[in-house]
Parts: sequence; structure tokens; C-alpha cells
Amino acid sequence: MADLNERIQLVLDLGPKIVKDPKSLSFDEKRLVHSVYLQVTGQVKRKDCSTCLVEIYFELKSINKNQITNIMNKLFKLKDGSVIGFHGLGQDYTNANLTNKAALTILKKNPGCKKYFTQLPHNWEDLVLGYDYKMSNEQVDALIAGKAVTVSEVFEESPIETTEVTAEENNEIVPAVEEKIDSDTSEVNSTIDSPVSAEEFDPIKQSLEGLTKKDLQKKCADLDLPKKDWEKLNVENLKTYLVRKIKEA
Repeated sequence: MADLNERIQLVLDLGPKIVKDPKSLSFDEKRLVHSVYLQVTGQVKRKDCSTCLVEIYFELKSINKNQITNIMNKLFKLKDGSVIGFHGLGQDYTNANLTNKAALTILKKNPGCKKYFTQLPHNWEDLVLGYDYKMSNEQVDALIAGKAVTVSEVFEESPIETTEVTAEENNEIVPAVEEKIDSDTSEVNSTIDSPVSAEEFDPIKQSLEGLTKKDLQKKCADLDLPKKDWEKLNVENLKTYLVRKIKEA
């Protein structure tokens, strides 16, 4: 099975054909374009939209290697429609620009923001304890992989100013949480849809988490998958079916 970089390149190779005459693409080529877009963004474009293939092509063309790496390695996911932003954070975050480093920064500054996440790694509390605001993205990846990262290394490579956040500054988003949250409580279990390790994380599967049966059936229809194969499947089987079909594309 081709990895994400290779699948994106297959779509980009279709660029001249897409731009000149999108209707000239074969069924399998259109299916590839839509499935790669779903894998990258978690969204589905209308299959009957005359300009959607062109829009997808240029959107995928604008993605750089670092963004692809972040998509493949993203271990945190916010609730759909959530926007996290408070004084001292520097910028607002949604699923579109959330990175592992940004998620750790949010949770370190205010653990109460945990309730806005639908996906967290099983050891997220340990990662937060070991995380330093001055870490680079590469050092965050090393932390997640279980490698030792020293404070001196962090300070030398990425001198970033940090700001402590008070409860008053955070009250626009969530009340400050001072006590350590027990990861074994029912609250955590209900918040974490699918706690996974970095090795087990599947970006395609995670893009389908939280979707209703109707949403999953719509994705099947948008990908032109045979209705007889999926119309009677339950939610979990629909997810499994979609993951397999997207990877086969």
C-alpha cells in the first residue's frame, strides 16, 4: 500500500489532466483524488461538483512535507468545531492547524482544555509533564517516541518566550484546573475515544471517529462505493469498511 506522500504524488501527477478537463478522469482516478483528500483533511467534497477536483488538486499541491508529516503523526484531535485560544497561547487552534506540540502547549498551560479533545494518546499526562514550551517539533517527536530530551538542548535550539496564564486570563475558555487529573477516571475514559500509541495511530481511522452512521454512509456514497456492500453495516463496521476501501484506492 502506498504511503500518504506517494498517494498525494499520484494525485499531483494527474494535475495537467485535472486542470485541463476534470471530466476526462476515469472512475478510479476520481476515486483516488477524493480518497486522498479525505485522508489528508478528513473532509469529503461533493462528487457532482464540477470544480471540486481542481480545488482538491491545488489544495494538495500547496501542502508541504512538514504538513504531511504532521498529518501522519498527529496524535491529538479536537472536537469538531472547537476553537482553542486564550491569553498567552499565541494563536487560536482548530483541528486544521493543531500539531502535537501545540496540543501539549495547550494542555500544559491549562489541563482543563482536555475536555475539548476527542483523541489523546494514552500517556498524554506523562507527555505533558515531560514537555517544555521551548521544545522544537523534532524534540516533541522524540519525547513522544520515548527518547530523552534535555532542557539544555531545548534552550539552545528553540529560544521561545513563554507566558504563564492565570485563572482570570483563562476564564474565557475553561476554569483553571490545579489538581492532577487521574487518567483512569470515567471522565477521561469518556473523553478519549480511541487512546492510541504513536505506533498504532491510523490517520484514516481517526478521521472517521465521532461520525454518525448517516455521515459514514454519506462518505461511502461520495466515494461511489457499492451501496449493497455498506447499507446494512453498523457504525463500527462502516468505519472498518471505509478504512479498507480508502487504503485500497
